[in-house]
Amino acid sequence: MYSMRPKHTALIAGLACVLAACEGEPPPAPPPVVAETGRLSFAAIREAALAAAPGDILEVEMKERGDRSLYEFKILSANGRVIEVELDAATGVVLELEQE
Repeated sequence: MYSMRPKHTALIAGLACVLAACEGEPPPAPPPVVAETGRLSFAAIREAALAAAPGDILEVEMKERGDRSLYEFKILSANGRVIEVELDAATGVVLELEQE
């Protein structure tokens, strides 16, 4: 017969509490788009880049690819590696995450 270990029981109980707390709440609102440019604010893009690759920002570059505006961040991670994060400027979606 299988018995649950205490840590598994606690994990399942914790997950049930989180799911119960979130039930019925609306999803978080998307970041605001700057109307005149059709892009997210730089603060929202910066937050998305650091969420994808935590660390210190070394460089930011704005690029155009076809009709899309992109941001490319170079971020120094805690382990000393440089990570390149490319994001869509209009949505904040990470398009590429690459370690140099």
